Amino acid sequence: MEHEFSGVAERVDLVESRTAPRSESLDQAIDLARRGADSDRLEQQFGLSTGEADLVARLHGRAKGG
Repeated sequence: MEHEFSGVAERVDLVESRTAPRSESLDQAIDLARRGADSDRLEQQFGLSTGEADLVARLHGRAKGG
């Protein structure tokens, strides 16, 4: 698991360092992920790449199986 998420902090910093409108969309995507949205919905609604949407969903989404 550690190997899978190595470098995540750097990628998050990179995503967060983008321009303000993009940051606002990212904040909204994080909020939606916290409310249970999956990565497909984040991609469609906020124009995130597959990798970005997956990262947001994994970091901020609800834990599964519990």
